[in-house]
Amino acid sequence: MPAFTDTSQVPRGNEISYHCGKCGVSIPSNPRGNIGCDCGNVFIDRDYHRLEVEDFELFELVEAPSKKSP
Repeated sequence: MPAFTDTSQVPRGNEISYHCGKCGVSIPSNPRGNIGCDCGNVFIDRDYHRLEVEDFELFELVEAPSKKSP
């Protein structure tokens, strides 16, 4: 997984979530409203389409496993 240094580098999508290594909470990258982890390290301001990350060392992008057709 790449190490991000700026929120403009971070992808989003329906199969992507963001995990905070500080409090252990994961949030969807495309939420229906404003959302953040419990400690405030990761926050998505849906109104302004903005991702805020206080400490990138404690930020992880998590992609759902691809679904394979039988």
